[in-house]
Parts: sequence; structure tokens; C-alpha cells
Amino acid sequence: MADTGSTDLKTVEWGDAGVSRTALLVHGLTGRAEAFEALAEKMAPATGVPGSSWRLLAPNLRGRGASREVAGGEAGIPEHTRDLLALLDRERLDRVVFVGHSLGAMIGVYLAAEHPERVSGLVLIDGGADVTDEIDALISPSSIERLERTYSSREAYIEHVKNLPAFKGRWDEHLEHYFAGDVKPDDAGEWHPVADLETVRDDREKMRGFPLLELWSRIECPTLILLSTVGLAGPEEGFVLPPREARRMHETIFDSTLVKVENTNHFDILYSAPEATVDAIRAFLAQLSG
Repeated sequence: MADTGSTDLKTVEWGDAGVSRTALLVHGLTGRAEAFEALAEKMAPATGVPGSSWRLLAPNLRGRGASREVAGGEAGIPEHTRDLLALLDRERLDRVVFVGHSLGAMIGVYLAAEHPERVSGLVLIDGGADVTDEIDALISPSSIERLERTYSSREAYIEHVKNLPAFKGRWDEHLEHYFAGDVKPDDAGEWHPVADLETVRDDREKMRGFPLLELWSRIECPTLILLSTVGLAGPEEGFVLPPREARRMHETIFDSTLVKVENTNHFDILYSAPEATVDAIRAFLAQLSG
């Protein structure tokens, strides 16, 4: 196991690189840095946070998006953490506010507990709890299965995703824009997801049973927990962050706030960046700016 992470993660950023405050935005299992695009545009980090300007820095985790080729070695939460610490060192960032979605939230819990000196605030978007067998079963239909296929065109891929149960009746222009960048063509004209399937599978295997619950009490920084209210298996079932676990997390993390983002599921709570998500994160960053 490597002692240091990769310094080659590719990033996307918004705001002013010259300001003193940076939020590190970390996507989920099959995501890309662009998962935060709608949020960043609606937040307007240079002007939209009362009291200060922010730089929003979103890396592509190894094996994803523009970091697809950074797929050597093992995946897993400790490995991604090492990569992100190497990125912070590369960018000369002593401390950041960590904003994570799904797997990114799990990494955020681990990083905040193991390296509290690097995290001044933590935002957990529909994630950060232990992955049980029940939660793992939700991952395959909406995430793994679409990576295992090839598609005749970008439009065919979008149509496939649009008709997945998680998106029926919830599709909007933000989801359309995000997923349009999720595939690329090969020389034969077939379209493939940009995420490296083997890296994603490795992460999925290592997520299951990874002990996060025991780390919650070690989180010292202010923490914002955003919870979706619509399940992936039905309106009230199939939560990647079950409501009972979100409440338990809130009770365990000393300085935490729990916000339910009404009428959102695990994906559109971030990808569509509804007003409640934007307002909660903006207020949290403003509080840390004071």
C-alpha cells in the first residue's frame, strides 16, 4: 500500500484562485468533478457568499472523469484520502472546507477524523454513514450497471439514464447537462462511460462495511449534513443515507446541523442543486467566514 497519494488528480474550479478560503468538492462513486457545476454556478462563489469570496476546487477521483488514467494501484477510502492530501499539498492548501457527496461524504468523514488539522468545515451531502448490504443493493441499478454497457450514441446513453427508476419524473436540464458529459466515443463509434469500471468496482467492494460510524465522534469541525427525502426504491424507501442514520450522525457529531432537502433524491440533491441545497451550503460557508 502506497504511503503517499497521487499528485496527478485533474481538477475543475470556480471562483477566485487568489482568495484565502477554499472548499474542496468531492464527488460520489461514479461521479466526476462536474457533479458540482450546477451548485457552483448557483452559488456564485466570488460574490454569492455573504462576507467573503471562495474558491471551489473539485477533483476527479482516480479512475473518474479527467483522472480516468490515474487508476493504478488500489482504490478505497484511505487511498482516495491520500490522493486528496497530496492534492492539497500540491495546491499549497493547509486547510479546506470539505464538501462531499455520497462516496465523497464517506471520504470526508474519514479525512476529518484522521486529519482534523486539514479540515475547517465539513459538508456531507446524502452520505457519510456505513454502507450496509441493503444500501449496497441500491448502488448497482443506478450506477454499476450503466457503466457495464456500451451505447450507440451520447443520446442513447442519456435516454438510458433518463429512464432509470431514480430519474423517472425528476429529469431536468441540470441532469441532462451533467450526464451528457458522462460518456465518450471510441474509435469504432461506440460510446463508453468515462469512469473506469474496475476502479469503481474496487471502491464499491471496499465501501461495504467500512467503519465510518465509529469516526463520527472524532469529528471536531463544524459539520452540515444534507439529507434527501425521496428514496431510490420508492418515495419512502431506498435511502443511501437512511434518515435514522442521519439523525444519529447529527446527535454524535458535536457541532453539526441537519437539513432535510425536501423533494430530492440521492442524485438531484446535488446534480440539480435545488435552492435548499444552495442556500444551506451558502449559509454554512458564510458562517465559517465570520
